[in-house]
Amino acid sequence: MTLTSPERFDPDPTTLGQLIRTHAALYPDAPALLTRDAPAMTYAELADQIRDIRAALNDLGVGRTNRVALVCHKVADAVGAFLGIIDTASVAPLNPKLSPYEFRAALNRIPFDAVIVHEDLTEVAALIRSEGYPLISLASVPKGVTGQVTLSGQVIGPCNAPGAVQPEDEGTVQMTTGTTGKPKGAISTQAVMAGRAQVQAAAKGEAAHTVGILFSPPYVSALFNRVAGALVAGGALVLPDGFDPDRVLQDMVDFKVGWVAGGPTFLRELVRLAHEDPETAKHHALRIVISSTTKLPLPLHKQIEETFGVPCLEQYASTETGLITISPLPPARRIPGKVGLSLHYALQIHDDAGHALPPNALGQIAVRGSNLFSEYYDDPETTAASIRKGWFYTGDMGQLDDDGQLELIGRKKELINRGGEKISPFEIEEAIRSHPAVQDSICFAMPHRTLGQVAAAAVVPTPGQDVTEDDIKAHLRTRLAAFKLPTPLFFAEDIPLGRTTKPNRIGAPEYYGLLSDTANPESATQSARSPESGLERTIATLWAECLGVDAVSSTENFIEAGGDSLQAMRLLGAIEEVTGIWLATDVIFEQGATVAGMAAMIRQQRKAALAPAPLQPAPRWTAKRVAKGVLRRLRAVGKAVRSPEDANETQLIAEGVGLEDIIQRLNLTTRDWPGEQLSDTLPVYGFNLSGSRAPLVWCFNDSHEPVVLTAGLDPDQPLIALRSLNFVLGEKSHRQGYLDDLAALYVRCLRDAGQTQIAGFGGNCGAGPIAERMARIWNAECAQPVNLILLEAEPSQPYAGPLHMIFGRDSHRFNPFFTRDDPVSEWQKVHKSPSFDIIPGDHGEYFEPDTVGDLAGSIDAALRVRGAQAIVTFSQKQ
Repeated sequence: MTLTSPERFDPDPTTLGQLIRTHAALYPDAPALLTRDAPAMTYAELADQIRDIRAALNDLGVGRTNRVALVCHKVADAVGAFLGIIDTASVAPLNPKLSPYEFRAALNRIPFDAVIVHEDLTEVAALIRSEGYPLISLASVPKGVTGQVTLSGQVIGPCNAPGAVQPEDEGTVQMTTGTTGKPKGAISTQAVMAGRAQVQAAAKGEAAHTVGILFSPPYVSALFNRVAGALVAGGALVLPDGFDPDRVLQDMVDFKVGWVAGGPTFLRELVRLAHEDPETAKHHALRIVISSTTKLPLPLHKQIEETFGVPCLEQYASTETGLITISPLPPARRIPGKVGLSLHYALQIHDDAGHALPPNALGQIAVRGSNLFSEYYDDPETTAASIRKGWFYTGDMGQLDDDGQLELIGRKKELINRGGEKISPFEIEEAIRSHPAVQDSICFAMPHRTLGQVAAAAVVPTPGQDVTEDDIKAHLRTRLAAFKLPTPLFFAEDIPLGRTTKPNRIGAPEYYGLLSDTANPESATQSARSPESGLERTIATLWAECLGVDAVSSTENFIEAGGDSLQAMRLLGAIEEVTGIWLATDVIFEQGATVAGMAAMIRQQRKAALAPAPLQPAPRWTAKRVAKGVLRRLRAVGKAVRSPEDANETQLIAEGVGLEDIIQRLNLTTRDWPGEQLSDTLPVYGFNLSGSRAPLVWCFNDSHEPVVLTAGLDPDQPLIALRSLNFVLGEKSHRQGYLDDLAALYVRCLRDAGQTQIAGFGGNCGAGPIAERMARIWNAECAQPVNLILLEAEPSQPYAGPLHMIFGRDSHRFNPFFTRDDPVSEWQKVHKSPSFDIIPGDHGEYFEPDTVGDLAGSIDAALRVRGAQAIVTFSQKQ
């Protein structure tokens, strides 16, 4: 497969409409827009519709000097309408899920000459009329081709500038969410929109001429940029209304989809579906996968490429710029974790004074080029602050390597990135403060297992006012879209302030103790309760299987428990299958966000229908549901009775054998491990590789140990399991030659498997020396030493890095706390700054399913907290 990346270029000034008309003249019958439920729209039909929409809008008085808003909930209709409108006037797509309050704010923020609303959105249409805006109705054509629409409505006056737009005309006003003020409208010219489309097309190489599939909502700028990029390249687009797990794989096969783009949430689900239905997935025609919206976890990047056998490209874009960087295509080198090279923009990293920084230096990302937006509407101060001397400052932090590839380090802005949906904390704070019983509020991002981030909020009530959490949430539902509702929302005495007395949103989670595993244990215990009724127990069972956990309480919040929109759809489908009741998706953010809430809504619907559906037993262990819960499967395997191994396989081999014989025996005795095999040379197995953290490498003695440790660790923590040498050599395993040779070979296997970031190395008992030697070899090749975690084992010499040692309270043989008068000071003399932990139990009990939680908790604390502290302490002492 040859997908050579293009050279950097500057697009010629033109318009989207002209580019599409050029291709339609050459290939009129080629398909442009596709769906399963309607015939394809060809390029000739698309060019005709663009002409017809322009004529209809001109007749209604809309021309090149006018600006209109587009509100549509159907993706294909929104795309078809957008392409016609932007060839006629300036267009601003708006989110149809906005609350009436938000619609009024958007309409007051940007002046529109008319608002185009899909005929199905009757409530939105009524609101537009009540606000006095001319309303134009957008209608689907019955039995028409994909994306075929018509316009009709109120004449706004004579058309002052009819005909097709020119490159210098205003093209779009795309709403971008601010962090310290109200949402802004980023204005871009027609030439800019066409230029961004040409860059999008070039970034895909040969794959741009194939069929693509998109899952973006019908109002975000990314959707229209990718649509335009596909069409100017002469490709076709499949435009489903959302992500349908039951159809997506078959759609990709039937339409011979060559590229797919989406955020990590969608791509993780796509991988899961491919593993669940390998027979369908093996017929895919993909050539590339594109990850967008937020940073792609390294394990997921590896899973995507292994599952589909194609390159996974990571990209970086914004509303103000369009595509900034993207991973280079083969045969160029892609670096997982980096977002690639710029095809158009001059790209630099600047310090706070605006000076360019050298490679590998951290600073703010700045870009310059002809595809930049023009200005923020009616906001010259923000425009001047964002564009300085021709450079646009993105507000994101990053660094460039020696080859010019960009690595995103973090967000300088406080924007909340909820699975690709950008949420302004300021907007939520203002909505909360508008409640008469609220004195102050702060909104901030909280980490989420699958969405990346969710909005959380602390509320300071007005003294003397009696207000509840439910009161605040009911108030917010009238002002905010469902996905913006903060979870968790709680009351506080004050809000954290930064050095300049501004609200410290970045430090808020730590200020309120929300990053601790033991945060507010008493309140959590008091609020949680077990499911009581049969209906609640049934829903709790389905919920637990969907999330991959053992049990949930009736009062636990779905989003806080780690759920996302895709899991919500699976859960609601399972509930409908069992109860016969379909709950709307928005209940996940409303009353139905708990088991008790869902049960109450089902009872309410049954009562209204006067014909309750019979409650069926919850399907516990169907093959499909078992496949969805990797963690549940690991727990089940760990609790199973271990079968005796063949005596010939476990018998110790003689001293003096060659390394090849040792490797052969190690592989033979590890063939029963249920993880994902990562090496053909040695027993290297991956567990929970979909987690977003850097993996922990642990050397084990027994075959059941990696299974139960994975079940005990955080669901976001991948584990790479290795077999210890002493399993086949006994006490002879501690001889220097065996340890060093095998440790070096293990490290080589990890490198060959694509592992570039390791959280730490660990081992228990006789496996500890191999873990120690691997850590030393790894550190010699890296700038920063990794964690070394030893369970009842001792390092052979001082370790120059974060060292964490775990001992059992009842294990006197291995516990130095029972053999030395002052063990901490003694160990610190030799090992600088180790951390220690005493966990319950005796030697040999730590990997039992009922006791592994203490061990896993100690390991997790070392990786997240103690390891970082140890690095700082050691650096200072050096």
